[in-house]
Amino acid sequence: MLTNSDTLRGAAILFAQGLFITIELGILTVILGGLLGGVLGAIRASDVRWLQAPIALYVEVMRSIPLLVFLFVAYYGLPIVLGINSLSPLTSAVIAMSLHNAAYTSQTVRAGLEAVPRSQWEAARALNLSYWSAMRHVILPQALRIIVPPFTLQSIGTFKDTSVASVIGLIDITNNALVIRSNTGSDWDVFAVLALLYFVICASVGAIGHAVEKRFDRGYFILERPSMPVDLMAPAAS
Repeated sequence: MLTNSDTLRGAAILFAQGLFITIELGILTVILGGLLGGVLGAIRASDVRWLQAPIALYVEVMRSIPLLVFLFVAYYGLPIVLGINSLSPLTSAVIAMSLHNAAYTSQTVRAGLEAVPRSQWEAARALNLSYWSAMRHVILPQALRIIVPPFTLQSIGTFKDTSVASVIGLIDITNNALVIRSNTGSDWDVFAVLALLYFVICASVGAIGHAVEKRFDRGYFILERPSMPVDLMAPAAS
């Protein structure tokens, strides 16, 4: 039991230090994996045929390799490929988890873009919008309504998966919880605190995602619409 004041203070410091690393890893993975996955998903949903097969292969490879195994590959293999002595556990974890996360994100983005009716593309072309203008102002605001809910769930899973990075020596909250357990001999209370911290992190991510989703449901878009003679987002007049 964590009853001694000095022991509690030391445990709190270790948990706080590990919590910072866990949040840092989670945020970097969600951002980098989201950006890469978004680009790959947009290409998969486009007419760029020559990139379809390589991206599809990448997605299948990433989805077929367990994250734990890919972490070891990145941690021990990347320094050999790059010709350097070593990579820090955090750098290795960010690279491995971002690449792994991007594969799943690409499928989410692809599904969201393909769910937008083809008539929206045709209406955008009728207004002489370029591909990127149509994507930014017409397609994405509609697709994001579909993408945000599964992306939020995926992001929650990403923050939970950060615990796996402790196997390559990352000093996160899971690693520090094991250190506290080793130093104090406490078991259930240490892991109860660990579980509570992960719950707070994941609940916060879920709340952020829910808030973004509600903004889209109310019709507030992150992307600014251009001035058009016809509002493509409005229902057709009867």
